[in-house]
Amino acid sequence: MGDLCNMTRVRRKARIFRFMYKNRPHALTQIVAALKLMWRERDIPVFLPLLAGVLLLAGCTSVESLQSDRPSGEVEVDGDLEAWAGHLQSFEDGALSVGVLNDDEALYISARTSNPDLVREIMMRGLTLWIDPGGGTSENFGLNYPPGMPVDDAALQPGPVAADEVEMMREGFEASLQELEILVEGEPVRYVAENAPGIAIRADVDDVGTFTYELKLDLRPADAMSYAVDVDPGASVGIGFSTPQPDLSEMQEGQEGQEPQDGGRTPVDVRGGEMGGGQGMQSVDRRPSKMLDLWIEVTLAD
Repeated sequence: MGDLCNMTRVRRKARIFRFMYKNRPHALTQIVAALKLMWRERDIPVFLPLLAGVLLLAGCTSVESLQSDRPSGEVEVDGDLEAWAGHLQSFEDGALSVGVLNDDEALYISARTSNPDLVREIMMRGLTLWIDPGGGTSENFGLNYPPGMPVDDAALQPGPVAADEVEMMREGFEASLQELEILVEGEPVRYVAENAPGIAIRADVDDVGTFTYELKLDLRPADAMSYAVDVDPGASVGIGFSTPQPDLSEMQEGQEGQEPQDGGRTPVDVRGGEMGGGQGMQSVDRRPSKMLDLWIEVTLAD
C-alpha cells in the first residue's frame, strides 16, 4: 500500500512539473491555486517541490523591451513587410523578428520567422498575441491568429507521410486564416478575420517557408463594440507571443521504452518540396519542437 501511495505522489509531481514547464512563466496564478490545494490536503511531499518550482519560475521571468516608432506613411495590413524595413528587431536568438509602430490612432505590430520548427508549430498549433495595456504580462486580452488546425494524437506521431499530406497541411493552414479568435479574460469570441471590429490582421507562409504576421489595433475604441488597446501614445504596452502546447504526457508515457524513428525528429518542409523518403513520402516529426513564449515591453511613440 505504501509503494502505491508513493507511486501516486511521483506521478502527481511529474504532471505538475510538466504543466509548470509548458506554461512558464504566465501560469503562476494557476500554480499558486494548486499550492493552496496541496496545503489544505497536507500533501507535503508534493507541496514542497511545487513551492520550489514556483519560486524558480518567478525568478526566471524575463521581459524584453522595444521602442515603437511613428510610421513615415500609411501602414497597410497586407502581409508585405517591406514597409517595415529598419523597424524589425530580433528576439528568441534570432528565431523571431518583431516590429511595432504607432500613430495617434492605432498600434501596428509585425512579426516574421523563417525558423522551420517555429513555422511548423504556428501552422499546426496557432499563434497567440497577448496585449497588456498596463505594460506587464497580463493575459486578459489576446488574439489567436492563426488559430491552428485540429490535430489528434495520431497526427503527432513521427514517421513518413505522403507528400500530398503536407499539401493538405498547407491547405488547412490557409483555411484557418479565415477565423480570428479573441480572448477576453479567458473567454473566446470568434470572428471572420476580416470582420473583427477595430482590428485588421493578416498572416501568411510564403513559398520559401517564411511566416509573416501583421496587425493593426485601434488605440482607443471607436464604439462600444470595437476592440482597442485602450491607451494613448507614449504609454507602455506589454506584448506577448506564445504558441499553444498540447498535453502529450499520456502519449509519452505510452511510448516509454520505444525507439523513436529517425532519432525521433526530422524536419518537415512547409514549402512542399521533396525531402527524401522516396516514392512521394516525407519523414516528418509532427510533435511540438519549438515553443514560443516571449514578452516585450513596448514604449509607444508620443
